[in-house]
Amino acid sequence: MKIEKLYYFESAARQKSFTKAASECLVAQPAISHSIKSLESELGFDVFVRDKKNVSLTPQGEVFYNDVVKILDKYDKAVEKARDFSNYINKKIIIGLYGFSAAIPMVPILKEFKQNFPEIELTFKRSHNTSCFESIYAGECDLIISYCCPDEFAYDDILFKALSEDKLVLAVPPESNLADKESISARDLANADRNIHVLDTYENYIKNFVTIPYEKLKTETDIELLHFSGFLNRDIIFTTQSEMDFFHKSDYIIKEFKNIDSKAIHGVFYKKNNLNPLVHEFINLL
Repeated sequence: MKIEKLYYFESAARQKSFTKAASECLVAQPAISHSIKSLESELGFDVFVRDKKNVSLTPQGEVFYNDVVKILDKYDKAVEKARDFSNYINKKIIIGLYGFSAAIPMVPILKEFKQNFPEIELTFKRSHNTSCFESIYAGECDLIISYCCPDEFAYDDILFKALSEDKLVLAVPPESNLADKESISARDLANADRNIHVLDTYENYIKNFVTIPYEKLKTETDIELLHFSGFLNRDIIFTTQSEMDFFHKSDYIIKEFKNIDSKAIHGVFYKKNNLNPLVHEFINLL
């Protein structure tokens, strides 16, 4: 039995839909249906009751599902351990970077690490907020250097080491109706005369204190695209002070939020039980 069949089965059982399972597993829906039929043929019993809209587990399927979840968890952890150890054997650390400016404070640290461990290969990859933890779980990255908002990193098996804080600000074009205000309130931002561009890291944060019409909130997954699209369209940009300092010397005006403690935390995400000791050497250097 191929392990993919168990993944497809687990997804379909959890989602109660072959269509949703296909989307989650990134395969065509007929592939899920064929795999489940093949699985049932191997097992000698049906695992699903089908109807036109969704599926549900048979009693035998329920028993099988409970053990499959445990099997897949053990399999995933075994793969993680082997991959971590492989990177150690190959003297490699894979570093994910989320946001262009995330790399800037790390340059001196990276240079020091290479001086201490010249034989270690440091490999860099782009990462996005929506896939940060998946990249770590899948072994695509050993650690990810990123900005995040407070209380956005509460995970038992993913640790976060904070390195610095940065002020979150609004970059406002001088022709905006917010340009003459000394500071900007939530009401001001809701009534802004143009779109607000925000990195996906900060999207939930900004929604916590201001209601912005859906069509006016423009979310980007990359810091360069955020600034490029915001400046090109002469819109408002929700960003950090250091990013503004690095990217632009323009006519935009920096505005602070009124009565809101707004900050971004710069740091490193990494897996708690990573078996590559080089990763922990790197973290200890920070």
